[in-house]
Amino acid sequence: FVDRELVEVLNSGDEYLKELQQVNSYLARAINAGAVSVAEDFSGSTKQQIWSEAIAVQLASLRLVDRELGARELERLAT
Repeated sequence: FVDRELVEVLNSGDEYLKELQQVNSYLARAINAGAVSVAEDFSGSTKQQIWSEAIAVQLASLRLVDRELGARELERLAT
């Protein structure tokens, strides 16, 4: 027995994760470029701030994915 709705939720989760990985890839490249460009001109605290903001963005993205998947699972269970 295959629950098609569950498969659909899992597949949509895979798509969210792929998008998140793409965002993280772009973010990592931007961070690396930024870290290289500020390394000569600024203190380590600037690099630390860049990393802290990047991590906050990643955590926010993961929370959105988790919330969306949780909402879909609740809808599935309610029907």
